Amino acid sequence: MTFVRVVVLLAGIVVLLGTANSVLTVLIVPRPATSLVVYPVLVVRTAFRRVSHLTRTYPAKDRVLALSEPVALVVLLITWLAMTMVGFTLVN
Repeated sequence: MTFVRVVVLLAGIVVLLGTANSVLTVLIVPRPATSLVVYPVLVVRTAFRRVSHLTRTYPAKDRVLALSEPVALVVLLITWLAMTMVGFTLVN
């Protein structure tokens, strides 16, 4: 194995371990969110807040913001899947 392949293998292992740590932290251990969790959720929340500022009434704002957390969960699952695929690709 060349030096580059070893570095890529180690990077893949780090990505897989980081993703596994994030999944276990969010789903099993009740602790504050890790960095992998924070960024996708913040992006979704920020987008929904900006859209909610365009509405004029409270019920309309409530309808928009009510969708933010289910969408954030789906984005988080997609992020975990993408990071797992990247990690396994680097390991291979």
